Amino acid sequence: ASDFDLASSAEYNTTGVILYTQTHPPVGGLANIHNNIRQMHTDGLRIFQLSYSSSSKHNQGVDEKLAHGTTGGYTSDFVNASDQSGVTALGAVAISVLNSLRMAVDVSHQNSKSTLDAARLSKQPIVATHANARNVSLSSGRNMIDAEILAIAGTGGVVCVMTLDRFIYDGASADITHYLDHIDYMIKLLDANKDT
Repeated sequence: ASDFDLASSAEYNTTGVILYTQTHPPVGGLANIHNNIRQMHTDGLRIFQLSYSSSSKHNQGVDEKLAHGTTGGYTSDFVNASDQSGVTALGAVAISVLNSLRMAVDVSHQNSKSTLDAARLSKQPIVATHANARNVSLSSGRNMIDAEILAIAGTGGVVCVMTLDRFIYDGASADITHYLDHIDYMIKLLDANKDT
């Protein structure tokens, strides 16, 4: 979908679709990354996630790693050694290619360092298509720290709050108020930091 397609969809009150993938297809290493991402764009892909959770899972080998993900675990295991690794050199090239094609860089499953790196490297807004605030709920290692939320907003991007129970509430049963707590927290965080 192009910008025109989305605007037309809204103007004519029709449904629009944006293609997205959580686990990126192989980019072909440095030799082929430009052509392969361009082909994905030609095929309709518009949102590209640099990593999917654990840096040791769901990647196509050392020559394909673009960024490091979270452990994907809960409560205490989100602080780990992999959290110190960020966007790789190949990932920086991927971000540049994605920017040139105006494809969104999604950081939903990345660790904090990779998210901050992506925000610094991207010349276009980045997004977290499904993430929540870690200061509201510690139950998922994928929930974002304040610095990540602010960095995404600093690019002009957005954090889309998700409703999955284990991401919005540390207790046994989540409800709409727990979901709204994340939205309220992010609004207050952004408001308090609007001049920075």
